[in-house]
Amino acid sequence: MISKIKENLNCMDYCQIFGISTINGRGHSLAGGNNPTCLFVQSDFWYDFKLQTGGDVIDLCATHMFDSDKAQAIHFLADYLGIEESYKTHEWKDYMQGLGNSIFYWNQQLTDQHYAYLEKRRIHKEYADEIKIGFNGSRLVIPYWNFGGYYPYYCTRAWASDDDVKYKKMKKDEYNEHIIWGLQTLSNPVETKLLVLAEGAFDAMSWAQEKYNVVSPITGHFNKEQLKMFIKIAKRYDKVLVVFDNDKAGNGFTLKMAKILFENKIKFDIGHVPETGKYKDVNDFYADGNDLSDLIENAENGVKEMCLNIDDKNEFKSFVYRCSRYIAREEIAEIFDYIYKEEKFNKSWLDIVK
Repeated sequence: MISKIKENLNCMDYCQIFGISTINGRGHSLAGGNNPTCLFVQSDFWYDFKLQTGGDVIDLCATHMFDSDKAQAIHFLADYLGIEESYKTHEWKDYMQGLGNSIFYWNQQLTDQHYAYLEKRRIHKEYADEIKIGFNGSRLVIPYWNFGGYYPYYCTRAWASDDDVKYKKMKKDEYNEHIIWGLQTLSNPVETKLLVLAEGAFDAMSWAQEKYNVVSPITGHFNKEQLKMFIKIAKRYDKVLVVFDNDKAGNGFTLKMAKILFENKIKFDIGHVPETGKYKDVNDFYADGNDLSDLIENAENGVKEMCLNIDDKNEFKSFVYRCSRYIAREEIAEIFDYIYKEEKFNKSWLDIVK
């Protein structure tokens, strides 16, 4: 039913139908006020900077009409759209209440041994309880918080040393929502113009504990819907910092996300954990007492980093031409200076392309 609502009504349509005035996707906060750009609306995502909440069209309806009660919003929109399954809104509400109760229960099952393990990774007890990390009897539970203040999803992480499956996803059903992890951080006060894209759960939690805006796929990669949501979120920030693991898989994820950010004209830097042999990922670096701001300060321009991964002349030439469409001349010049120094291509040939 939720998917049917989204298929038949998007956020911009909702605003037009139900009287929320926007100009070029911006408008006044749903809470009122004089700022005409406080509300950000696109087809499948919205965010209210004053209320510090957002989400999909159902979340919009819930915030606009029903004091954030998503069950009432589902019922209302299903009736409005003529979707006959509206009676299931009560089942959805019961489901989410039950899931929330389970997450709170699992959090209460954490023992001193679990907290000691988390502290070893520099995730403090206070923060673990704040985001409701839990233990379900065999694995650690990592909940996903959604706008509206509920938990629609969780994944689990291996606890026993002989467990070969690092992460397990929650089994998908008609009620849960496999959203992006980190939505609770999007109003964090540190580096408000920067969004961090992290790889694993403990990397993301490291950034979040330090009050950075951070999102993560946690379980390997973004699915199609998560990727669309990530792009919408990322466009609200001045820059994205991509910082994944120091291994082959991490490098592959970095390049994949760099291409997606570039194609969507989103500025980004690429961060690197120091390759000393001591640190595999951000959490290793953080747990050793280091400051995460060092990774930001030492990050490289994302487009320059992409250039280093291009070995074919024709591919590089095509890439530079694409850059020139929306990157300032000064930045293009910096890219060529960078490539000249790296000596990836013949200088005479670069002079002609430039």
